Amino acid sequence: SSDAISAVLIRESKEGQKPVYFVSKAPQGPELRYLQIEKVTLAVVVAARKLRHYFLAYSIVVRTDQPIKQLLARPDMAGRMLKWSLELAEFDISYEGRKALKAQVLADFIAEMTTPTTPEKDKWTIFVDGSSNSQGSGAGIILENGEGVLVEVSLELSFPT
Repeated sequence: SSDAISAVLIRESKEGQKPVYFVSKAPQGPELRYLQIEKVTLAVVVAARKLRHYFLAYSIVVRTDQPIKQLLARPDMAGRMLKWSLELAEFDISYEGRKALKAQVLADFIAEMTTPTTPEKDKWTIFVDGSSNSQGSGAGIILENGEGVLVEVSLELSFPT
C-alpha cells in the first residue's frame, strides 16, 4: 500500500500455510515516491535484513505480481536497484507469480489496516508538567500542532497528594 512497505514470511507444509513473521516499514522521504515495483523490492530487502537468519538458513520463495526477478537481473541497473540486487544476491531467493495463498489474505489485511501516516500539520504534541507543595498541587498542559498553534491549560488539583 502507499502507507506501508510490508512482507510476511510464511511457512508452507502439508498442514497448510502458517504465517511466521510480519515485517512492515513506513515509507519516508524519497521512498514515498518509489514506483510500486520498487516498493515491493524494498519490502523484500527490508524482510531480508530483519529476517536474515531465516534467509540464510532456508530457500526463500517470493510470490508477487511484480516482475522483480527480471528487474534485478537487468545488466543496466544503477543506483538503489543495483545496491538491492547485490544485497539480495547472497540469499537463495526464487521469484514466482503470486498465486492464491490463504496467508495472503492475512498479509493483505495487515497491510490495508496499517495506520496511515498523518500529515505533519495534523499532528499534535502534548507537554505535561506537574508540581505539588504544602499549599496544593497542579498540572500544566500544552498542546502544540505542526503549524505552531498552542493550547495551554493549567489545573489546580483539589485532592491531597
